[in-house]
Amino acid sequence: MISEQEVVDFCEIIRNNELDYKPSFFEITFVMAIRHFINQNCNYVVLETGMGGRLDATNVVKPLVSVITNIGLDHQKYLGNTLQDIAQEKAGIIKNHTPLVIGKKQEEVYSIFKEIAYKKEASIHISHQNYTDSKLPKYQLENVNTSITALEQIDIKCSEKIIQDSRSNLFKNTGYQKRMEIVQEKPTIILDASHNKDGLEITLNEIREKYKGKIYCIFGSSKEREVNARFMNMFNHTHLYFCTFSNERSKTVEDWNNINSTLNHSIEIHEDINPLFNEVRAKLSPNDVLLVTGSFFLLSDLNFKSKNKT
Repeated sequence: MISEQEVVDFCEIIRNNELDYKPSFFEITFVMAIRHFINQNCNYVVLETGMGGRLDATNVVKPLVSVITNIGLDHQKYLGNTLQDIAQEKAGIIKNHTPLVIGKKQEEVYSIFKEIAYKKEASIHISHQNYTDSKLPKYQLENVNTSITALEQIDIKCSEKIIQDSRSNLFKNTGYQKRMEIVQEKPTIILDASHNKDGLEITLNEIREKYKGKIYCIFGSSKEREVNARFMNMFNHTHLYFCTFSNERSKTVEDWNNINSTLNHSIEIHEDINPLFNEVRAKLSPNDVLLVTGSFFLLSDLNFKSKNKT
């Protein structure tokens, strides 16, 4: 864990340097993280691109292995309006003579990765779906198997015990949370940081398969996320509420009203998640589900302490 003092010291270094450009928040925090990893003598580091890949700050690193999970319509304003356009940007992380692991083979875009990998003499590997666990949602199984396949490319073998220990200590070791995180049962309350269409659909499908009661959903979104009638189809048969959040990237009430004007029926709009959360929570029957999703920023505004600390 990086200390507050490290952050302050690094920000002072940036402030005192005369740069001929203004680095973004992501660029500053990325370099700060790299400096921290070097100081901690890390053996291995997992770097996730901020957006896309080709022009992302993380792309200055020469990795041991590159991983592309799946391609969905996300950040279209910056990455392109088709899966093929977005795949071209994602493929920018493929490096010369560096193995590439594909988490999910999508016929619409696989040829793009194959062609670029061939030009860069990078071996290409599709994730082996060997690890199974009925308790894990499908998307997590895909991610676990993708991780195992990537580790195999750098000669790290994952035993069953290593996988189980990693899962048991995930929050303690990484702080990773709020992806289908169940914070209450009977009625069930789930906090989920899905934000793009693919992730949200997976979450909703998992909930529909597992739970038989009514599904209530509080949904927030950033300004850049395109939300239209087609996007909203995934929320059919849910009791849905739109909610703004305190971060400046939040869609405004006006934004939500504009979206409502494109729909067959209007969705309630709220400006504060906490009274809305308490209001919806009071409606729940034991078999019902309340899902709060759409943005980390929305979840961070919620004053609800998780009971699941592991």
